[in-house]
Amino acid sequence: MNGPRHSVTAFGGWACLALAILLVPAIAPAQSRVLPLADAVALALRRSPVLQAAASGVEAARGRQGQAMSQWLPVVAGVASYNRQTGNFTPRPGVTAPASNGATLTSTNNSYNVFNFGLSLQQTVWDFGRTLGQHRRATAGLEAARSDLGEARLGVAGLVVQQYYAVLAADELVGVALRAAEQAQRNAAQALAMFQAGTRPRIDVARTEADSQGAQAAVLAARDARAVALESLLASIGDPTLADVDVAAPADDPAATAVPEDLEGAVREALSRRPDRAALDARIVAQEAAVAAVTGNYWPVLSANASIADAGLEMNNLAWNWGVGASLTVPILTAVNSSYQVQEARATLLQLKSQRDALDLGTRAEVRQTVARLTDAAARLTPLTAQVAAATEARDLAQGRYQAGAGSSIELLDAQTVLANAEASLVRARFDLAVARVGYDVALGRMPLGMGGDAR
Repeated sequence: MNGPRHSVTAFGGWACLALAILLVPAIAPAQSRVLPLADAVALALRRSPVLQAAASGVEAARGRQGQAMSQWLPVVAGVASYNRQTGNFTPRPGVTAPASNGATLTSTNNSYNVFNFGLSLQQTVWDFGRTLGQHRRATAGLEAARSDLGEARLGVAGLVVQQYYAVLAADELVGVALRAAEQAQRNAAQALAMFQAGTRPRIDVARTEADSQGAQAAVLAARDARAVALESLLASIGDPTLADVDVAAPADDPAATAVPEDLEGAVREALSRRPDRAALDARIVAQEAAVAAVTGNYWPVLSANASIADAGLEMNNLAWNWGVGASLTVPILTAVNSSYQVQEARATLLQLKSQRDALDLGTRAEVRQTVARLTDAAARLTPLTAQVAAATEARDLAQGRYQAGAGSSIELLDAQTVLANAEASLVRARFDLAVARVGYDVALGRMPLGMGGDAR
């Protein structure tokens, strides 16, 4: 009689020791630094490679605007040349040989220095909208690039906030798993003691011990999920030097979020605030300017020019000349090519307008979907909170019945499983609410939770 009980006692003791070692947190060599949510968003907005690429796009667009603006300025060129050459006369049609040479051409190997210094100016006076259209196109392109940067900021901030709440949810799920493991350990110890006292059968010990081992595995899985969530957060921030940080729940509780009632007002706000729509509007303006620019190819270009030169055979004996003039360049055989350019530009403009219409429809649907998810997540909190309270009471009653000998181990383990599942469901519902709130802010073009300033 004592042999089996001693073996069971030894097995239970080793199992409890292993579980205790598992549940005791490892001693960290250094205290983890708490990274507040606002700091995480601010760091991502400074270090994210996505935003650095978008900022480079703005600089490139600013350069293109400067190039287009420079077309308004005159082109000034200076030249200075030196040549050593012979001076033999070469006849050309319409040019008479020098009188001193008569009709006979002579050639010698005598060479002379030739110096030439000059300055020329070329200014387009009017080109029927070519330069104006290119400048307007580049200016609108700069606005589009800035809106693209705003969209990137919005996306990065939304991702960081979502990943931050994922780590918070993972922390809570680790807590749920630890509480379940501790309770499973107590149940196993209680079943073992009652078996040794002869009030419970051996199967209760096996059931509670199996439940305790399963709870151990659940703790390991929860901690692994937490580590994965933290790595995802660090990757979304984009700082390779950031490591060994902890998170803290922000003071702003997502559960306090008011569900919007004016859907049409929310849609109008989204259409007026979203940077992706602003970028598309700017690209439409740029393409309208491109249409005007290529339409100008049908018409002539009026230019003015001026030049001054100083030339001669000796540096101390130069003669200067100047000249001014105007030119009118009329395209004659380029009308066919210009017509196809205009056709392409107008088709691209229609394509962009169709994309804007599609974006408006998608935005309307996205806002409605985020409101629906927000409403659903907020509504689930009340019944799930009540479920946790009821499951806690049921677990306590089942534990009391088991201690009194009126309940079974199956009843006790089922009650504990229901409580753990209810707590996990409540954690996920809170996470869903936080994600829904972030999604709603992003859908309306707002920075999530008001962090990071304005998206644009």
